[in-house]
Amino acid sequence: MGYFRPAILLPVSLVTSIPLVQLEAILAHELAHIRRHDFLVNLWQILIETLFFYHPALWWLSHRIRVERELCCDDVVIEALGNRVEYGRALVAIDEMYTRQNLLALGVGDGSLLGRVRRIVGLAPDRSSGWAS
Repeated sequence: MGYFRPAILLPVSLVTSIPLVQLEAILAHELAHIRRHDFLVNLWQILIETLFFYHPALWWLSHRIRVERELCCDDVVIEALGNRVEYGRALVAIDEMYTRQNLLALGVGDGSLLGRVRRIVGLAPDRSSGWAS
């Protein structure tokens, strides 16, 4: 949240319920979004979606861009921390926590969580495997 002075807002229940290694992985993922200026990319994407709302190819492309942004940040976390399994567990823990409360997690609410976790731990060989289409 915020561009000039970015801040990451975390629910207290998340901070107290997952191990420190997993929390560091989640923070690294969010910091990767900040470093990549994904906030600005998302604003431009929303503007273009608003202007060309009627074009189905734009919606497909927009979805692909969002998925790729998440995958790029996943790659940054894996490279920085080197712990694929704990990062995958952190994503699953967040999904379980928010599913129990009937809320949607922002980064994993599109149904691609299983594909992301499989890719993180090395079970999905590349981005063209078709899991996120």
